[in-house]
Amino acid sequence: MNFTALVHGPGLPTTGARLPVQLDSYQLQLGLPEGRRLSLPLGELQLSVGGFNDSVWRFEWQDGQGRWSLALEDAALQQQLAAQPPAALATAIAGLRGHQRRHRAVWRLSVGAMLLWFLLPALLLGLLLWNASALTSRLAGLVPVAQEQKLGEAIWKAQQRQLRLIENTEANRAVQTIGERLTAGSRYHYRWFLARDNSINAFAIPGGVVVVHSGLIAAAGSAEELAGVLAHEVQHVEQRHSLRAMAQSLGISAGLGMIFGDLSGIAQMVTGLSQLSYSREAEREADLEGLKALRAARINPAGMPSMFETLQREAGDLQPPALLSSHPATQERIASLRAAIAASGDWPSEPLELDWPAVQASLR
Repeated sequence: MNFTALVHGPGLPTTGARLPVQLDSYQLQLGLPEGRRLSLPLGELQLSVGGFNDSVWRFEWQDGQGRWSLALEDAALQQQLAAQPPAALATAIAGLRGHQRRHRAVWRLSVGAMLLWFLLPALLLGLLLWNASALTSRLAGLVPVAQEQKLGEAIWKAQQRQLRLIENTEANRAVQTIGERLTAGSRYHYRWFLARDNSINAFAIPGGVVVVHSGLIAAAGSAEELAGVLAHEVQHVEQRHSLRAMAQSLGISAGLGMIFGDLSGIAQMVTGLSQLSYSREAEREADLEGLKALRAARINPAGMPSMFETLQREAGDLQPPALLSSHPATQERIASLRAAIAASGDWPSEPLELDWPAVQASLR
């Protein structure tokens, strides 16, 4: 079986490299840069699941050079490998598939139950006032902040078990320091987390939980670039984009199905929550409001467009980083950000007193 996968290991970029992989009944072979190959008996592999919603298979091993990790993200390849697994990996792969099925079932049921609990009163009122397409967006505006934070906390409690959280590093302190400057005076109580994940990503949960992946810290060229991403993510909370996206993913029919016991079709609708994506309007609003937050915090705004340019360079012709998948960064969007900054005139700013190389080194 031949495929390409994202690999992290000795001698590779900190953000990983997509390499050709050959997997047969006895060994795994990697095509390394400069024509080198690495061969490994299947018995030395450790298999686990990771990523958002446990959608990624991880193959990990240790050799004389250090620790290696291969991420298999393609669901079709996972299904193909599960259908005809090498004998040495059959038990481990069956365990991965079983874990994924159980996790997805629990996730769908828990999200459906939580949204029903928090949104039902507003849902019943809204059915009398608005049409279905506009209802979910308007309902999000009716949910009290306290209820939204309870909903977000419940989601985070379920989600954090799937993450390898990092604590007490310079990177943690950098994220919190920048985040607190950006959210001073907010109606939300924000919490900031750092997860050990090489993907270049960050995401916000309704109510004020923001999670940054270690891969984003590694890819960012400065504290200002991290600030640009955080300013954008914070606005998905402040403008309730995350809450609206989740409500729209479930839809009214799902809510009614849960009310009256007809669960057919709800599972398919809930799967959309595994990767929240936002409309162009929501992304533009998060960009512009994020710039306002940077200005209020007296942070140089150049980091926001420059971080998106960094992501584009990292992506090249390969599969884009996770942050680009949910927040597409077109040249038009980058140009729009730069134009908005230029139109703002003088921008008083104070340097972020952070030793960025030390921040990045704290995660190695």
